[in-house]
Amino acid sequence: MDLAHLHLILNHVPIVGFPFLLVLGIWAHLRNDDALRKFLYAMAIGLTLVTAGAFQTGEPAEDRAESTGLAKSVIHDHEEAAETAMVFAWVTAALAAVALFSVGKPSIDKITAGLFALSLVLTIGALGWTGYVGGQIRHGDGIVATSTPSTPSAQESDDDD
Repeated sequence: MDLAHLHLILNHVPIVGFPFLLVLGIWAHLRNDDALRKFLYAMAIGLTLVTAGAFQTGEPAEDRAESTGLAKSVIHDHEEAAETAMVFAWVTAALAAVALFSVGKPSIDKITAGLFALSLVLTIGALGWTGYVGGQIRHGDGIVATSTPSTPSAQESDDDD
């Protein structure tokens, strides 16, 4: 496995993980559970680190895909979307860090939680778009080696009868 393959593996984690955090955040809010909110904020920081890993492995994946003749415009659009999504993720992580230390402090808890929730929704949207654009890249042609199934020879066909 190389960095291009690692990119294909890692990029799914934030796309699934951040919406999970939104559900977890709603659950924590409904239960008014400070421990669950702290877990939520810590997970947001961790997911941002995984997102950064997916982002950092994007360049080797781009190099591999472009070397095989894939359309550079689609790859460029994916890269631009990923840069935007990464900014949103870092903002979400920063707000999560502030919110983590404001849990239980009523004067700022609601403000940081609200800003975190807004940032989380924007991050989910940006990651969703990034994933959609990235899905337009034909990975089988550029990153993952594919093999074409061989057709059975005439003798093998006769043996099956």
